[in-house]
Amino acid sequence: MNQDPRFASQPVSEGHPDKLADPVITHLDPWLKQTVDDAPMDTAVFIGQYQLPIEGKFEITEAVFLSGGALNWQLWTLHGGPAIATLLARRAAGGPGWRELAKDRGLAVAATLQATPMEAATVLLRALLRGHYPYTGATEPFVGGLLSTATLGRIAAELEAEWDRNRQEAIAEALRNPPPIVISARELRLSPRPAGQNGTSWVANCPSGRGHSIMISSASNTFGCGYCREKGGTVELVKIHQAFHQAHP
Repeated sequence: MNQDPRFASQPVSEGHPDKLADPVITHLDPWLKQTVDDAPMDTAVFIGQYQLPIEGKFEITEAVFLSGGALNWQLWTLHGGPAIATLLARRAAGGPGWRELAKDRGLAVAATLQATPMEAATVLLRALLRGHYPYTGATEPFVGGLLSTATLGRIAAELEAEWDRNRQEAIAEALRNPPPIVISARELRLSPRPAGQNGTSWVANCPSGRGHSIMISSASNTFGCGYCREKGGTVELVKIHQAFHQAHP
């Protein structure tokens, strides 16, 4: 893999992030809900790209870019479809109008971290993919840039293995100590299943019946829905479910 000339004077290593000092994540917006000045995207370095299957319904292509240096790093994302290759080529060539084609773009992660560019890209990419989960995870085809295709695939595989271990832990703990809110979600036929972020996170169908998911914490016996802006415990979960079925008998 050719090293980006902007980083030619810096030592480059694809070291494991656990060997680095703990990064301080100062910005995390994996779905680009916040508006920031994205001028640095013009000169940010292409890290790579991959597919994001969204809850089995459709796929988007996510391309990621790195800017910053020294202690402050930023990871930018660009979402697109089949035409993303043309868009990226136009951006790389400095051609006019690439921004008009790239409507879904922005700052996804920022962190304070003493690292080489490849190390920073690895750490910030992991933070981004953890932010996407459990709604999606990176899948093939991987296209390498600053990080190689193999490295992108390895990061995705390592995170999937981590999430699988967490899911198994959640199942084992639920068998030992059944969480009341998970029991209620199962009784309401909301299909609760371990989310994977840790041993206490679960995901289930939203009781509103709108086709999206809610997050459940078995540790606090609470749930939250970002779409409906609802949260609470078992009582609130049952109330929302009852309200939906009363409105749609």
